[in-house]
Amino acid sequence: MRNSVLQRIGITSIACLLSIVFSGCTLGNQRSDVVGYGLDGPVIDYNTSTVAGYTGGSLAAFPRVNTGFSYVDGMGNRLADTEFGTVQVKLGKPTRVDMSINEHAQFSDGQPITCDDILLSWLARRPQKNNLFHAMSMPGLSEISTITCDPHSKHAKIVFRSEQLPRDWLALFGAVSIMPWHIVSEKTGVHDIRKLLSDKNSKELHRVADFWNHGWRLDHSPLDLDRFVSSGPYKIANVGDDGTITLERNDKWWGDPARVSKIIIYSTRANLKQQIRDGHVRVADISSEDTNPPTPEESTSAVISSENIMQLRLSTHGVFSNVQRRRAFLRCIPLEKITAYIARNNEVTTTHSEEVHSHIPAAIVPLDNEPVAQQISSWTTLDRRPSSTRPPRRQRVNVVYPAGSSHAQHIIKLVSEDCKSSGFSVVGVPTEVYTGEILSSSHAQAALFGTAGAVGPGGSFDSASGLVGLSPYRLPDFTSGDARGLFATVRRLNNLQGETMPIQQDGSDRYVEFAHSVAHFQQYVYDMGYAIPLYVQLRWQFVRNDLQGVTQGRSAASVGWNMDRWGI
Repeated sequence: MRNSVLQRIGITSIACLLSIVFSGCTLGNQRSDVVGYGLDGPVIDYNTSTVAGYTGGSLAAFPRVNTGFSYVDGMGNRLADTEFGTVQVKLGKPTRVDMSINEHAQFSDGQPITCDDILLSWLARRPQKNNLFHAMSMPGLSEISTITCDPHSKHAKIVFRSEQLPRDWLALFGAVSIMPWHIVSEKTGVHDIRKLLSDKNSKELHRVADFWNHGWRLDHSPLDLDRFVSSGPYKIANVGDDGTITLERNDKWWGDPARVSKIIIYSTRANLKQQIRDGHVRVADISSEDTNPPTPEESTSAVISSENIMQLRLSTHGVFSNVQRRRAFLRCIPLEKITAYIARNNEVTTTHSEEVHSHIPAAIVPLDNEPVAQQISSWTTLDRRPSSTRPPRRQRVNVVYPAGSSHAQHIIKLVSEDCKSSGFSVVGVPTEVYTGEILSSSHAQAALFGTAGAVGPGGSFDSASGLVGLSPYRLPDFTSGDARGLFATVRRLNNLQGETMPIQQDGSDRYVEFAHSVAHFQQYVYDMGYAIPLYVQLRWQFVRNDLQGVTQGRSAASVGWNMDRWGI
């Protein structure tokens, strides 16, 4: 299935890049069978389902290192990966999905991939109150009633709570979501994962959760590479002290072998921009900034608009533990100045940016259903009236942002100038290690983050959990008060989208109902002072002309979604 798809879009036969606007492919002088791949998120966790892994660059780094029952192609379409396994849907009350892992599927250490690994993925990521696992959840996981399988079996039966499958059900156990249970068992001494599914607070569950949360971190030294096993065409061969990650062919991979022998990943931890200047990067997808290096010689490049909306998120601790103070801070944000700066600096039409402050991120609704997005925009308002309360005494606000981002630096400067009169002293705090963990630290009062269907590692979330990128950061948890009901409604309607006709039996339009729910949720976020969207992020993508098979990546998997089909 996967190979046939790639052939249909010409991946194996053409040498041209990012299909958006790239053309004119010629061979360069460099012929080494090693490819440098640049991405602008920190790759600090091999486990891409943790907050650190999901909100950094790991999704773009490992789509062909850890595979699953599905993958996202260059246009953002979710496709079945039959090299990993097959799925069979059995409609009914309730609906059941039978998953069968390829009989030849094994990890890079020779251990078979089994349904125990699926159970671990569900155990860690299913929504639970007071969850020990620091996991990014997906809306559809809450719709699973049971998963049953025999120990070490290749087959799993997944029973959903209703006859309606979640909208993106194929993604639930897709690429980068399945981690090896046998490694967890070996390191924790826990052998019965089925017991853990009904266990709420045992010592064994705590040990497993602790390993799942921290055991695959890449920023700890020394690293035990034996635990970083792969289920895809590539495996991790080395993690350098400089932050580079070297991938090499996985000799235990049962499918078509990767065409390039080694891929070296350069992230923000590896001084990415200098690596580009030095000619070590052949292909990259990073935020478009006026401080970026020039396009390397014998390369083709383009700046493209993404689905990623940059937002200013506020902590709910310290200075901003008070809702009135959060509201006061959002009121002083100079939205018009920020929009004007982004438009002028990028020298492109920024129609979306002009409306973004009142516009829910587009990926929350079906991308082909723009009227719904417009309705949401018209139903939400940010209270910009001056506060009648007395400004607080000077309060320091540390705003964390990606180091080296000229856009972020200027935006924080604008905020600092306009918020002085409101009693806030705004200070920019640059960091190379920029993930969703930042807002849980005590030194950060706010942060610039992207969300909602970003191209590449600029930040990407599933539709419901990533409404404004708050829930994954547990800021707030949306498990109590008014937010709980709003979030649950949005999640339920999101799960129903795309699988049935939008017009329900009672004559109501489900898309409109969904839009209303999202609008209420967005309004709640505004009213509580949690976040404010600022502008649509542009992406800079380039590839050397001697590198074949690279195509655009309109998802968090970035251009690396098919790295095993790259060739020189």
